[in-house]
Amino acid sequence: MLSLQQQKALQWLDEGKNFFITGGAGCGKSYIVNQIAQSEQIYKTIHITASTGKAAYLINGVTIHAFAGIETGVRSVDYYKRHMHPDIKKTWLETDVLIIDEISMINASTFDLLHLIACEIRQCYDELFGGVQVIACGDFFQLPPVTGQFVFKSQIWQHYMTEVLVLTQCFRQKDDEQFFRALNEIRFGQVSDQTIDYFMTRCFEKDENLNSKYTR
Repeated sequence: MLSLQQQKALQWLDEGKNFFITGGAGCGKSYIVNQIAQSEQIYKTIHITASTGKAAYLINGVTIHAFAGIETGVRSVDYYKRHMHPDIKKTWLETDVLIIDEISMINASTFDLLHLIACEIRQCYDELFGGVQVIACGDFFQLPPVTGQFVFKSQIWQHYMTEVLVLTQCFRQKDDEQFFRALNEIRFGQVSDQTIDYFMTRCFEKDENLNSKYTR
């Protein structure tokens, strides 16, 4: 059953809004992405992508670079337009909704490049991605882009991605409020003495205290 916050994402999907889903670990970001991808949008073709191959695999998608046909994304818009495979161009034209997961690892220049390519292919220059509804998902407190600035530094992002859905309800650690609170403090970089003391209780100096199932 979806939370009220997660239901808001489906409402925005129906309304055709471009929006950004964020929140800490365990708040259901990937879950709602999958719900959006599987929703019964009879008149919408939805494609699901992610910034990395591993992230794409986990949500049964492809990398945004593979979807867009931009390889490493370092060439010009004109180059990609001239060398784009017909199947990729056809996919761009047929896409109504584009989901980009783990958006924190996409830099601003790549987002701008995707926008310009989509506008050229779709021959629409006054809407984000040439009229494709964009749903981005991720956490800017997690991994940054390998190079370049965060995507929210993009003027295209700032102009079009104005709707933000912050998920706050915890699902993964719902039975351990103290652990969830500790993880959030670490996420924000504001760790209290209580959290330090809490984690120190889990510091083992002898191997015999370790459960064999623990990650080493």
